[in-house]
Amino acid sequence: MALQVIGVAGDEPVLKAAAATDPCEPTYVTSEYPTTYPTTVLSTSAAPGGSTVTTTVNATVTAMATATTTVAPTACPIVPWLDGWRPKLGPVFNDPLGGYKAQTRIIHRVIKAINHAKKKSTIKIASYSLDRGDVLYALRKAYDRGVHVQVVVNKAVISGGTRSLQAKIGANPNKKSFVVACAGKCRKAGDGGNMHAKVYAFSRSGGAQYLMMMQSGNLTSKAVYRQWNDSYAVANDKGLWDKWSLMFKQMAHQKKTTKTRLSYTVYTHQYTWWFERSLHALSNQAITTTSELTSARYKTGLDPVVTRLKQIGCQAEDGYGKNGHTVVRIAAYAMFEVRGNALAKIIAAKKKAGCDIAVIMSVPGSGTYKMMTAAGVPVRSGDWMYAVRNPLTEDGLYGWGPLFYTHQKFMTLDGTWKGKSTKTVWTGSENWSAISFANEEVVITIHDDLDTYQKYFKHWNNLWSTNATHPIGYKPCFGPKSAPSVWSSSVKGANCKPPADLSYE
Repeated sequence: MALQVIGVAGDEPVLKAAAATDPCEPTYVTSEYPTTYPTTVLSTSAAPGGSTVTTTVNATVTAMATATTTVAPTACPIVPWLDGWRPKLGPVFNDPLGGYKAQTRIIHRVIKAINHAKKKSTIKIASYSLDRGDVLYALRKAYDRGVHVQVVVNKAVISGGTRSLQAKIGANPNKKSFVVACAGKCRKAGDGGNMHAKVYAFSRSGGAQYLMMMQSGNLTSKAVYRQWNDSYAVANDKGLWDKWSLMFKQMAHQKKTTKTRLSYTVYTHQYTWWFERSLHALSNQAITTTSELTSARYKTGLDPVVTRLKQIGCQAEDGYGKNGHTVVRIAAYAMFEVRGNALAKIIAAKKKAGCDIAVIMSVPGSGTYKMMTAAGVPVRSGDWMYAVRNPLTEDGLYGWGPLFYTHQKFMTLDGTWKGKSTKTVWTGSENWSAISFANEEVVITIHDDLDTYQKYFKHWNNLWSTNATHPIGYKPCFGPKSAPSVWSSSVKGANCKPPADLSYE
């Protein structure tokens, strides 16, 4: 039975799942009963002259037999499909270099789910930022037809369209519909960090119950046209919906009423969800809002990604990995500073241990990528169009940086992890920088789902081998469609320089 673990905040819940009881696992009851069956036996008797005669005699034997009865589970949170439209589940990727259909694959799945939301059903959306007119229009229409529309966003980057929706449906989280804007992290007002999760959940959409979508991108035009993003969707898991609803309620009321880490385990599906890595789990010191100060509180021993990487075994069994080596592929936006360096150090060590490992970065820390390339790790960069950023149009980002980039945060593994052979994908909203520990985040692990693994692996290869990425160390002024066939420092615009009063990171 495939493993599913849903955890909310804290370390990787899958590490503690082995002894969990699965409410979806059927019970097998074995009973004994007497039974008789015909047989034959040999009978020997004396014959005249002192000889013996052996004859076959029919007989009946009584013995105990066993029977196994399957008892269906009564508390399983997995519910059936209902009649109606069915959303595409699993992974979806957009392509900002493609046509309109390729660019909008992710956002259109969200819009279709909103449009198929049933009257009196509930939509629970948490998105760092939301400015898409088509999404906002769909939410307004859903509200008008009787859907309960609930939205949580980051106040620092709230758009005019989101404010307009708030004016229409209200801002009171005690009502059935509302828009709440959090000043920083939601579950504890003023606690620093950001509401950085991207989860779009629907109690009923078409024939799907408890549809949940997670993605690396926000509900913005920037995420459609100037970023590569991924999205993953599941349906009909009421246990997951209930756990997200608990988390969402606390976010909407901007008050944490449970322990930081919540968990949910069921073996029926092949994925793991958890929300929010709180800095409180790392230190009792006060949380601060900047990545530099958060970095001072960072501890590698309590970083679940450190644990994940350390648990990679570089030798792979037949049927896994490549030529006997575990294959690891990483796409990491914003991997830098103390956490990025700690993770890079482990990646370099895994390369030396024989892992086939390669990394795509965006907004890379120079010391971070140099640590990996020095160890022979192949690294490319997926960031373009370096310029001075306007925080009003760049989700609050300012200073010198790329306007066009891979925004994904996923890792694939084919080989050995935790001593077992596996093909696994990790993805979500969490950047590999220390500030993530002060944010509300979502991370998913998809265990041994071959179709999902192959789709992520193929997507990573497409990024690596096309103009989505370029050689590491360049900061091009131009976009990917203007990439040169051969890169060198003499290529005009290959290395943009920031104004004298701005720094890179």
